[in-house]
Amino acid sequence: MGSKLKSDRQRFPFFETHSIRARMTLAFTIYSACLISLLGIVFFRYLDPQELQRVLVVGCLVVLLSSLGAWILVGRTLSPLHGLAQQVSVASTEDLKVQLQTPSSDVEMVRLVTTLNDLLARLSRTAQQQGRFYATASHELRTPLHSLNLLHEVALSRPREISEYTEALTQSHEKIQWMTRLVQDLLLLNQLDMETGQFESVLLDLADICEGELKHIRPQVEEKSIEVIAPLPDTCELTAPWTHVNMLVHNLVENSAKYCHQGGRIEVKVSPTRFDIWNECDADENFDMEKYFEPFYRPDAVRNSETGGNGLGLPICHAICQANHWEFTLAFEDGGFRAVVGFA
Repeated sequence: MGSKLKSDRQRFPFFETHSIRARMTLAFTIYSACLISLLGIVFFRYLDPQELQRVLVVGCLVVLLSSLGAWILVGRTLSPLHGLAQQVSVASTEDLKVQLQTPSSDVEMVRLVTTLNDLLARLSRTAQQQGRFYATASHELRTPLHSLNLLHEVALSRPREISEYTEALTQSHEKIQWMTRLVQDLLLLNQLDMETGQFESVLLDLADICEGELKHIRPQVEEKSIEVIAPLPDTCELTAPWTHVNMLVHNLVENSAKYCHQGGRIEVKVSPTRFDIWNECDADENFDMEKYFEPFYRPDAVRNSETGGNGLGLPICHAICQANHWEFTLAFEDGGFRAVVGFA
Protein backbone atom coordinates (compact mmCIF):
# COMPACT_ATOMS: atom_id res chain seq x y z
CA MET A 1 0.00 0.00 0.00
CA GLY A 2 2.81 2.37 0.92
CA SER A 3 4.71 1.69 -2.32
CA LYS A 4 1.52 2.26 -4.35
CA LEU A 5 0.96 5.65 -2.67
CA LYS A 6 4.57 6.61 -3.33
CA SER A 7 4.16 5.61 -6.99
CA ASP A 8 0.99 7.71 -7.24
CA ARG A 9 2.84 10.71 -5.82
CA GLN A 10 5.56 10.35 -8.42
CA ARG A 11 3.03 10.10 -11.27
CA PHE A 12 0.68 12.81 -10.00
CA PRO A 13 2.36 15.86 -8.38
CA PHE A 14 -1.01 16.81 -6.87
CA PHE A 15 -0.42 14.16 -4.19
CA GLU A 16 2.89 15.73 -3.14
CA THR A 17 1.97 17.39 0.16
CA HIS A 18 5.11 19.57 0.14
CA SER A 19 4.12 21.17 -3.19
CA ILE A 20 2.90 24.76 -2.98
CA ARG A 21 0.93 24.16 -6.15
CA ALA A 22 -0.85 21.14 -4.65
CA ARG A 23 -1.61 22.85 -1.35
CA MET A 24 -3.04 25.96 -3.02
CA THR A 25 -5.14 23.86 -5.41
CA LEU A 26 -6.40 21.70 -2.56
CA ALA A 27 -7.29 24.78 -0.51
CA PHE A 28 -9.18 26.29 -3.45
CA THR A 29 -11.00 23.00 -4.03
CA ILE A 30 -12.10 22.76 -0.42
CA TYR A 31 -13.20 26.40 -0.48
CA SER A 32 -15.25 25.84 -3.67
CA ALA A 33 -16.83 22.66 -2.29
CA CYS A 34 -17.78 24.40 0.95
CA LEU A 35 -19.28 27.31 -0.97
CA ILE A 36 -21.36 25.00 -3.22
CA SER A 37 -22.50 22.99 -0.20
CA LEU A 38 -23.53 26.16 1.62
CA LEU A 39 -25.57 27.33 -1.35
CA GLY A 40 -27.23 23.90 -1.56
CA ILE A 41 -28.19 24.04 2.10
CA VAL A 42 -29.61 27.57 1.73
CA PHE A 43 -31.74 26.74 -1.32
CA PHE A 44 -32.59 23.14 -0.28
CA ARG A 45 -36.12 24.01 0.85
CA TYR A 46 -36.94 25.89 -2.37
CA LEU A 47 -35.94 23.16 -4.84
CA ASP A 48 -37.62 19.89 -5.78
CA PRO A 49 -35.51 16.67 -5.81
CA GLN A 50 -34.83 16.78 -9.55
CA GLU A 51 -33.69 20.40 -9.50
CA LEU A 52 -31.59 19.73 -6.42
CA GLN A 53 -29.93 16.79 -8.19
CA ARG A 54 -29.11 18.98 -11.19
CA VAL A 55 -27.70 21.66 -8.87
CA LEU A 56 -25.47 19.10 -7.14
CA VAL A 57 -24.19 17.76 -10.46
CA VAL A 58 -23.48 21.28 -11.71
CA GLY A 59 -21.81 22.09 -8.36
CA CYS A 60 -19.51 19.08 -8.64
CA LEU A 61 -18.57 20.07 -12.19
CA VAL A 62 -17.88 23.63 -11.00
CA VAL A 63 -15.65 22.33 -8.20
CA LEU A 64 -13.71 20.09 -10.59
CA LEU A 65 -13.30 22.81 -13.19
CA SER A 66 -12.28 25.39 -10.59
CA SER A 67 -9.74 22.92 -9.16
CA LEU A 68 -8.31 22.30 -12.62
CA GLY A 69 -8.21 26.03 -13.29
CA ALA A 70 -6.49 26.67 -9.96
CA TRP A 71 -3.93 23.93 -10.73
CA ILE A 72 -3.12 25.47 -14.12
CA LEU A 73 -3.09 29.06 -12.84
CA VAL A 74 -0.87 28.33 -9.84
CA GLY A 75 1.42 26.22 -12.05
CA ARG A 76 1.88 29.05 -14.52
CA THR A 77 2.45 31.49 -11.64
CA LEU A 78 5.16 29.28 -10.11
CA SER A 79 6.77 28.16 -13.39
CA PRO A 80 9.40 30.97 -13.29
CA LEU A 81 10.66 29.50 -10.00
CA HIS A 82 11.36 26.16 -11.68
CA GLY A 83 13.43 27.90 -14.35
CA LEU A 84 15.26 29.87 -11.68
CA ALA A 85 15.99 26.68 -9.73
CA GLN A 86 17.54 25.10 -12.83
CA GLN A 87 19.81 28.13 -13.27
CA VAL A 88 20.91 28.07 -9.62
CA SER A 89 21.65 24.32 -9.81
CA VAL A 90 24.44 25.11 -12.30
CA ALA A 91 26.38 26.97 -9.61
CA SER A 92 28.88 25.04 -7.51
CA THR A 93 31.52 25.78 -4.90
CA GLU A 94 34.16 25.54 -7.65
CA ASP A 95 32.35 27.88 -10.06
CA LEU A 96 30.00 30.48 -8.61
CA LYS A 97 30.26 32.85 -11.56
CA VAL A 98 26.62 32.40 -12.56
CA GLN A 99 24.52 35.37 -13.63
CA LEU A 100 20.88 34.43 -13.15
CA GLN A 101 18.43 35.65 -15.77
CA THR A 102 15.02 36.95 -14.71
CA PRO A 103 12.44 34.37 -15.91
CA SER A 104 9.61 36.93 -15.77
CA SER A 105 9.10 40.66 -15.52
CA ASP A 106 7.24 40.50 -12.21
CA VAL A 107 8.56 42.96 -9.65
CA GLU A 108 8.88 40.24 -6.98
CA MET A 109 10.79 37.94 -9.34
CA VAL A 110 13.17 40.70 -10.46
CA ARG A 111 13.89 41.54 -6.82
CA LEU A 112 14.50 37.86 -5.98
CA VAL A 113 16.88 37.37 -8.92
CA THR A 114 18.80 40.56 -8.06
CA THR A 115 19.21 39.40 -4.46
CA LEU A 116 20.38 35.92 -5.55
CA ASN A 117 22.90 37.41 -8.01
CA ASP A 118 24.33 39.60 -5.24
CA LEU A 119 24.59 36.55 -2.97
CA LEU A 120 26.34 34.47 -5.64
CA ALA A 121 28.75 37.34 -6.33
CA ARG A 122 29.68 37.57 -2.64
CA LEU A 123 30.09 33.80 -2.39
CA SER A 124 32.30 33.84 -5.50
CA ARG A 125 34.55 36.53 -4.03
CA THR A 126 34.77 34.62 -0.74
CA ALA A 127 35.65 31.37 -2.53
CA GLN A 128 38.36 33.12 -4.56
CA GLN A 129 39.82 34.73 -1.45
CA GLN A 130 39.86 31.37 0.36
CA GLY A 131 41.52 29.72 -2.63
CA ARG A 132 44.26 32.35 -2.71
CA PHE A 133 44.63 32.12 1.06
CA TYR A 134 45.14 28.34 1.03
CA ALA A 135 47.56 28.51 -1.89
CA THR A 136 49.62 31.25 -0.23
CA ALA A 137 49.56 29.49 3.14
CA SER A 138 50.84 26.30 1.51
CA HIS A 139 53.63 28.25 -0.16
CA GLU A 140 54.57 30.07 3.05
CA LEU A 141 54.88 26.75 4.89
CA ARG A 142 56.55 24.85 2.05
CA THR A 143 59.45 27.31 1.77
CA PRO A 144 60.71 27.05 5.40
CA LEU A 145 60.06 23.30 5.44
CA HIS A 146 62.20 22.86 2.33
CA SER A 147 64.90 25.04 3.89
CA LEU A 148 64.72 23.08 7.14
CA ASN A 149 64.99 19.76 5.30
CA LEU A 150 68.00 21.02 3.31
CA LEU A 151 69.67 22.23 6.52
CA HIS A 152 69.28 18.79 8.13
CA GLU A 153 70.53 16.98 5.02
CA VAL A 154 73.68 19.12 4.96
CA ALA A 155 74.24 18.60 8.70
CA LEU A 156 73.89 14.82 8.35
CA SER A 157 75.89 14.48 5.13
CA ARG A 158 79.13 13.85 7.04
CA PRO A 159 80.49 13.77 10.59
CA ARG A 160 80.89 17.29 12.00
CA GLU A 161 82.16 19.15 15.01
CA ILE A 162 79.83 19.80 17.94
CA SER A 163 79.92 23.52 17.20
CA GLU A 164 78.66 22.88 13.67
CA TYR A 165 75.78 20.73 14.96
CA THR A 166 74.98 23.43 17.50
CA GLU A 167 74.81 26.07 14.77
CA ALA A 168 72.59 23.84 12.62
CA LEU A 169 70.24 23.16 15.55
CA THR A 170 70.08 26.86 16.35
CA GLN A 171 69.07 27.70 12.79
CA SER A 172 66.59 24.82 12.82
CA HIS A 173 65.07 26.07 16.08
CA GLU A 174 64.60 29.58 14.65
CA LYS A 175 62.79 28.24 11.59
CA ILE A 176 60.56 26.02 13.74
CA GLN A 177 59.66 29.00 15.92
CA TRP A 178 58.79 31.02 12.82
CA MET A 179 56.55 28.23 11.50
CA THR A 180 54.94 27.86 14.93
CA ARG A 181 54.03 31.54 14.98
CA LEU A 182 52.67 31.23 11.44
CA VAL A 183 50.44 28.27 12.36
CA GLN A 184 49.22 30.05 15.51
CA ASP A 185 48.34 33.15 13.46
CA LEU A 186 46.51 31.00 10.90
CA LEU A 187 44.51 29.33 13.67
CA LEU A 188 43.65 32.72 15.16
CA LEU A 189 42.47 34.03 11.80
CA ASN A 190 40.29 30.96 11.31
CA GLN A 191 38.89 31.30 14.84
CA LEU A 192 37.96 34.93 14.23
CA ASP A 193 36.32 34.07 10.90
CA MET A 194 34.30 31.20 12.40
CA GLU A 195 33.28 32.91 15.65
CA THR A 196 29.59 33.84 15.70
CA GLY A 197 28.91 34.50 19.38
CA GLN A 198 29.83 37.31 21.75
CA PHE A 199 33.38 37.54 23.09
CA GLU A 200 33.98 37.72 26.82
CA SER A 201 34.88 41.29 27.76
CA VAL A 202 36.76 42.38 30.87
CA LEU A 203 37.86 45.68 32.36
CA LEU A 204 41.47 46.21 31.23
CA ASP A 205 44.10 48.94 31.27
CA LEU A 206 45.04 49.92 27.71
CA ALA A 207 47.91 52.11 28.92
CA ASP A 208 49.42 49.18 30.82
CA ILE A 209 49.21 46.92 27.75
CA CYS A 210 50.88 49.59 25.58
CA GLU A 211 53.65 50.09 28.13
CA GLY A 212 54.35 46.37 28.15
CA GLU A 213 54.53 46.17 24.35
CA LEU A 214 56.82 49.21 24.16
CA LYS A 215 59.19 47.48 26.58
CA HIS A 216 59.04 44.39 24.35
CA ILE A 217 60.32 46.33 21.29
CA ARG A 218 62.99 48.22 23.24
CA PRO A 219 65.90 46.14 21.78
CA GLN A 220 64.77 46.98 18.22
CA VAL A 221 64.25 50.62 19.16
CA GLU A 222 67.75 50.91 20.61
CA GLU A 223 69.32 49.03 17.71
CA LYS A 224 67.71 51.35 15.11
CA SER A 225 68.05 54.52 17.26
CA ILE A 226 64.30 55.12 17.10
CA GLU A 227 62.71 57.91 19.12
CA VAL A 228 59.52 56.76 20.87
CA ILE A 229 57.00 59.43 21.89
CA ALA A 230 54.31 57.82 24.01
CA PRO A 231 52.65 60.13 26.57
CA LEU A 232 50.68 57.34 28.23
CA PRO A 233 48.25 58.21 31.03
CA ASP A 234 48.53 56.49 34.42
CA THR A 235 45.44 54.42 33.61
CA CYS A 236 43.25 54.03 30.53
CA GLU A 237 40.41 51.65 31.37
CA LEU A 238 38.54 49.88 28.61
CA THR A 239 35.97 47.06 28.61
CA ALA A 240 36.86 44.63 25.83
CA PRO A 241 38.18 41.07 25.20
CA TRP A 242 41.67 41.12 26.74
CA THR A 243 43.25 38.66 24.27
CA HIS A 244 41.98 40.69 21.30
CA VAL A 245 43.22 44.05 22.61
CA ASN A 246 46.57 42.53 23.59
CA MET A 247 47.05 40.93 20.15
CA LEU A 248 45.94 44.14 18.43
CA VAL A 249 48.40 46.35 20.32
CA HIS A 250 51.18 43.77 20.03
CA ASN A 251 50.91 43.51 16.24
CA LEU A 252 50.66 47.26 15.64
CA VAL A 253 53.51 48.17 18.00
CA GLU A 254 55.72 45.40 16.60
CA ASN A 255 55.03 46.52 13.02
CA SER A 256 55.88 50.11 13.86
CA ALA A 257 59.30 49.03 15.15
CA LYS A 258 59.94 46.69 12.19
CA TYR A 259 59.23 49.19 9.45
CA CYS A 260 60.31 52.44 11.08
CA HIS A 261 63.30 54.17 9.48
CA GLN A 262 66.72 53.97 11.04
CA GLY A 263 66.82 56.92 13.43
CA GLY A 264 63.09 57.52 12.84
CA ARG A 265 60.24 58.21 15.23
CA ILE A 266 57.26 56.33 16.69
CA GLU A 267 54.28 58.09 18.27
CA VAL A 268 51.64 56.35 20.40
CA LYS A 269 48.43 57.90 21.76
CA VAL A 270 45.75 56.10 23.75
CA SER A 271 42.33 56.89 25.20
CA PRO A 272 39.41 54.75 26.39
CA THR A 273 37.90 54.96 22.88
CA ARG A 274 40.97 55.14 20.63
CA PHE A 275 44.41 53.65 19.99
CA ASP A 276 46.61 55.65 17.61
CA ILE A 277 50.13 54.68 16.48
CA TRP A 278 52.34 56.31 13.85
CA ASN A 279 55.83 55.44 12.65
CA GLU A 280 58.14 57.20 10.25
CA CYS A 281 58.63 55.32 6.97
CA ASP A 282 58.45 55.66 3.19
CA ALA A 283 54.94 56.96 2.44
CA ASP A 284 52.86 56.30 -0.65
CA GLU A 285 49.59 58.22 -0.32
CA ASN A 286 48.16 56.60 -3.48
CA PHE A 287 48.61 53.06 -2.15
CA ASP A 288 45.48 50.91 -1.78
CA MET A 289 45.29 50.25 1.97
CA GLU A 290 42.85 47.37 1.47
CA LYS A 291 45.77 45.25 0.28
CA TYR A 292 47.19 45.26 3.81
CA PHE A 293 44.09 43.36 4.94
CA GLU A 294 44.88 40.46 2.58
CA PRO A 295 46.66 37.58 4.37
CA PHE A 296 50.39 37.22 3.54
CA TYR A 297 50.54 40.52 1.67
CA ARG A 298 53.89 42.27 2.03
CA PRO A 299 55.11 45.17 -0.15
CA ASP A 300 58.14 44.25 -2.24
CA ALA A 301 60.18 47.00 -0.59
CA VAL A 302 59.94 45.29 2.79
CA ARG A 303 59.52 41.67 1.75
CA ASN A 304 62.72 40.28 3.08
CA SER A 305 63.92 37.97 5.79
CA GLU A 306 65.20 40.80 8.00
CA THR A 307 61.75 41.83 9.24
CA GLY A 308 60.82 38.26 10.23
CA GLY A 309 57.15 38.92 9.49
CA ASN A 310 54.69 36.57 7.84
CA GLY A 311 52.19 39.07 6.42
CA LEU A 312 49.43 38.17 8.89
CA GLY A 313 49.77 40.95 11.46
CA LEU A 314 47.47 43.55 9.87
CA PRO A 315 44.93 40.97 8.57
CA ILE A 316 44.62 39.67 12.15
CA CYS A 317 44.13 43.23 13.43
CA HIS A 318 41.48 43.79 10.80
CA ALA A 319 39.72 40.52 11.67
CA ILE A 320 39.76 41.36 15.39
CA CYS A 321 38.23 44.78 14.74
CA GLN A 322 35.56 43.30 12.47
CA ALA A 323 34.68 40.62 15.04
CA ASN A 324 34.23 43.28 17.75
CA HIS A 325 32.67 45.94 15.47
CA TRP A 326 35.57 48.33 16.02
CA GLU A 327 36.78 50.86 13.48
CA PHE A 328 40.21 50.16 11.98
CA THR A 329 41.83 52.65 9.61
CA LEU A 330 45.27 52.81 7.98
CA ALA A 331 46.81 55.81 6.24
CA PHE A 332 50.11 57.19 4.96
CA GLU A 333 50.38 60.69 6.39
CA ASP A 334 53.00 63.14 7.69
CA GLY A 335 55.79 61.11 6.15
CA GLY A 336 54.84 57.89 7.87
CA PHE A 337 52.29 55.16 8.45
CA ARG A 338 49.36 55.59 10.85
CA ALA A 339 47.05 52.92 12.27
CA VAL A 340 44.00 53.92 14.31
CA VAL A 341 41.60 51.68 16.23
CA GLY A 342 38.29 53.17 17.38
CA PHE A 343 36.82 51.14 20.25
CA ALA A 344 33.56 53.10 20.50
